[in-house]
Order: sequence, then C-alpha cells, then structure tokens
Amino acid sequence: MKTLTLDESIFLAAILILEDGAYGVAIRRKVLEMAGKSVYYGTLYSHLDQLFRKGYVTKSLGRPSAAGAKYITESCRRDWKP
Repeated sequence: MKTLTLDESIFLAAILILEDGAYGVAIRRKVLEMAGKSVYYGTLYSHLDQLFRKGYVTKSLGRPSAAGAKYITESCRRDWKP
C-alpha cells in the first residue's frame, strides 16, 4: 500500500464509516465531525482524487442518487491500518 498523508487518512476513515453514503457533502461533514476540520470542496476532491489514483477508492458512476459516491477497494479494506 502507498503512503497516505494525514488528511488522506482522515478522508479514508470517513469513507469507511459512511460506507454507501460516502459522497462529497457527507464526507466533508464526517471529516468536520471526526477531526474538527472544515475543508473546502476543492481540497476535498483533490484528496479524493489522490486516494483514487493510489488505488484506495473507486468512484461510482451508477444511479443518480449515488452519483459521486466513493467506495473503498477490497485491497484497501484488507491492507489499510488506521
């Protein structure tokens, strides 16, 4: 597994907690709740793109209600240790 920044770890933890509800607004709220850290959407999506490029998350292209949802990859579930 590739090295994560502290922020990427926080976003990844939020996605793990939110499961199927992990989309931009919900992730941003969960990060604020967990870490007391408010982030701009540009920053949020930059970190999510990094997690995607590193192979930690996939992007949903499915039904409109799930548009933009992020899902943890199986290798991440198996190997990531918070």
